[in-house]
Amino acid sequence: MTQVLIGDIYLRQQCDVFWLGYTISPAYARQGYAIEAITATID
Repeated sequence: MTQVLIGDIYLRQQCDVFWLGYTISPAYARQGYAIEAITATID
């Protein structure tokens, strides 16, 4: 298994507001990685 950084997740809480952002490398876009990472982050 090769470990490759394909993007990142940003999560911040400010009072009752949560900010969630992400970036995905164009080479890995539209393959479901963002939704998988976001789901894992909020679970």
